[in-house]
Amino acid sequence: MPIKSPDGISDFKILRELGCTYVDKTGFIVEPLADPAQALLLSRPRRFGKTLNQWTLRYLLEKTTEERGCMFEGLDAWRSEEARRHFQRYPVITLTFKDVKARDESLLRGYPR
Repeated sequence: MPIKSPDGISDFKILRELGCTYVDKTGFIVEPLADPAQALLLSRPRRFGKTLNQWTLRYLLEKTTEERGCMFEGLDAWRSEEARRHFQRYPVITLTFKDVKARDESLLRGYPR
């Protein structure tokens, strides 16, 4: 079967709907759910899937009437009893600065003097 490259796709739902190749990283969800903290920082180097992980977490946890279980079938998060207890139970706010571009480099250094 040919590999369908997900280049530029950072939305988990679209990636799964298109049948793109996906390396299952949903295991990152299970550990924090089992041992919740007040805040969780998920830092990664540039181009390591931070936005994709964020959307994945959103689709798993966000309270909605849309059936999303099929997106997670066969993935680590779906096999986890802990993750499934939290499935579609919470209001979720998602922010991303992925597409924000500074107009000039002075904005990158802070406030102009």
